[in-house]
Order: sequence, then C-alpha cells, then structure tokens
Amino acid sequence: MLKLGVKVVAALALFVGGGMLTTTTAQASAYKITSSEDITPTPYYLTRYTKPRYAWDKTHTKKMMVLNFLYPYDDEYVVQKVTMRHNGKETAYFHLKTYYGGDLGYVTTEGFKQGYNPQGDEQIPFDDSRANRPASEPHRQMINPTTKKEFAKAAKQIGGYDFYKTTKKMTFNVPFTAYTGFGDVKIPITIPAGTLIQGEANAGGPAFFLSAGLLSQKILNPGYREGLWLPEGGLSIYNRKKMKNFKRVKRPAYFPKNGSTGDFYSGGMTAMQYRGSLLSKQSVQITTDGYVEVRQNNPKDDAIVYSSKPATSVKIKRTRIKGHTRYLYLAKKLKGFKTTKVRYKGKHQYRLALVNLQDTYETPPYDSEYDDMPYTVPSSYFGIMHLGGKKFYTPYGSIPYDLP
Repeated sequence: MLKLGVKVVAALALFVGGGMLTTTTAQASAYKITSSEDITPTPYYLTRYTKPRYAWDKTHTKKMMVLNFLYPYDDEYVVQKVTMRHNGKETAYFHLKTYYGGDLGYVTTEGFKQGYNPQGDEQIPFDDSRANRPASEPHRQMINPTTKKEFAKAAKQIGGYDFYKTTKKMTFNVPFTAYTGFGDVKIPITIPAGTLIQGEANAGGPAFFLSAGLLSQKILNPGYREGLWLPEGGLSIYNRKKMKNFKRVKRPAYFPKNGSTGDFYSGGMTAMQYRGSLLSKQSVQITTDGYVEVRQNNPKDDAIVYSSKPATSVKIKRTRIKGHTRYLYLAKKLKGFKTTKVRYKGKHQYRLALVNLQDTYETPPYDSEYDDMPYTVPSSYFGIMHLGGKKFYTPYGSIPYDLP
C-alpha cells in the first residue's frame, strides 16, 4: 500500500488530533448524547483488561482506537463525561484525550481509575497547545519526469517481493487495527490452498513475511466485519511447518511489474504530487489472489482507509498481455470503469484494459532531520497507467539505502 510520509508524520505528531471523517458503514443504530459534563483534564488509567476495548467516535459508528495499545503503561486524560442513549438504555462514557490534546474518542467508564498509572515511567501534564494549532495546507511535493533509460536503470535496483502459492489451507491470527492505527486485535484469517500471495523469506532468520494486506476481501472479510482496518506491513511467520506450505511461483500475469504492488490511485500526476497530504478520491487494488477491488475515499481522510473494505470486488478469470497492455477478463462488469463485452455468457464476458503509458516520475532524494537524527530519504518512482479508461498512478518503490 502507498505510504504517505508527510501525513503519517503529522498523524504521529498529533496522535489522533484534527478532524476525522466517518468512512465506514454504521455498525449500530443511532447513539445519542443525552447529557454531558466538562471536566478539567484529569489523568485516568485502565485497571483491568480481559478483552479488546474500543474508543469510538462521537456517533459510535467508527472504532477509533484499540485501548490495549495504552494498557497497562499509559495514561489518558478525561476531559468530559457524557451519557449516551441507545435502544432505550443509557450508558456513561468518558471522552478521552492524550496528554497533548489528541482526541481518542469515547469509551465506557468501567475499568478506569483516576490518577497516573503506577506502572508508567513518567507523569506528563496535560498540554493541548499542539492540538489547537490550525490545520496545515496540502503540501505539494517535488516530482520529476524520468526517461525510459533512466527508469530502466532504477527499476533494476528497486527492491521487490516474491510470489508464493499455498499448498494447503492455513489459518493465521492477523492483526487488524482501529482507524487511528493504534492498537490491534488479532483475528483468525483462513487462507485457502492454492492462494497466491506476495512474500519474502528472511535469509537471516526463521521468519517468513507475507503481504497479507494484498489479499482480497473474500479472505480478509472477518476483520472487515469487525469494523477494523489492516495496518501497513504484513504478517511474519515463525512456524517452520507452515513455512513449508508456501511454494515459490512466478509473478502472476495480472500483477503489474517494476515493483508495483498492484495499487493504483486516481488523479494522475497532480494526485501524485499531493499524495503526502491528500488521498486520491478513488483507489484500486489488484490483489495477489486475483481480484480487482475499488475503494472510494475522502481526500481529507487518513491513509488507513486505503486498506478499508472495498466497495467493489470482481474476480479476474483470465489475463492476456499485448505490448504494454494487460487485458483482464472478468465474469461481470466493473462498475464505474470501461469494460468491453466480449462474450455473451461464461466466465470471460467482460474485458478490462490496464495500459502502462510508459510515463514515469521520480521524487528526488533529500536529507531530512527528525528528532535530531538526520537521515536520507531515497528516490521513489511512480508510473502513470490507464485502467478502464481512467488515469491512475502506481508507486514502483524506492531504491534501497545501501545502493548508490
């Protein structure tokens, strides 16, 4: 998935501060605040923890955070006590914030105790001055066109993953997260035999890394049903028996080359330039197990919605490559995209064209400083594509640090 550097740094700086828009379907009927009492910011901590506890947004439709991220060492500040009515029942909630004013949402009051957590190593006073700063304007990043020769040289240095096919059905506990990306809940996910997945064997140790986030809704639906998102990264496997159940295979024909992980973002070069602070209104993921999945996004939302439950998911039945075009054959039309009807029945009725325009760009490397520790951000490369008659860009990846 696309990493939005500027937005991620901003999110870490303010934790969950700033406005956030609801992006998931309501999971419950209406919750209504019937009374509220403002409280001088007071530290509280969670005293017991037996199962996942969630902080919700004000409407109780979006899980903002998994509280086990804070338990048992961190404190939260209660700034308000409210009563919410739902289905005729009233329940007391705390409105929580971080020590610097970042909004953590609303959580039921049971299990909290006033005071600093005795297991914590520091007591930080409440100071919301950073959270009250005005929101920054969208930031335009420098990007330069590259020649075919320049990109061909860079493409050889861009790191990538291998592809594997599962030889038997396996179940893994995959960590899903709340909207803010803080805290996780491990949910059993079953990967059927014969599933293609992107991965990497760690030559320096026993771990086997799987890009679980590139799998389809069909497989990841248990986490989506819980109203959760997949965080960036993947799944590390340390079980040697399970590691033997992955057979190395060629890159599937429907998956684009040059380091792309099958993710496409609408808006062309303009969206590419503002990718660090604004989301593309539409994103598409070609999954490793062979689906085309479409998501509709709010540009001001957080990057985690790129891994939310897709609005549309259609299976790829066949792929044909002609020049720089990949023809993806589908059993049904992909809503909102140009698909050509090539047959009147069967599994290959519709054809979706993915055209590589051979138009590539580079964000030049630069030296930066974070927490007084200087580091170099390497060059990143992007390509422009047409998918179903629409223009998208796809990230190709970066040249590793240890290469010139």
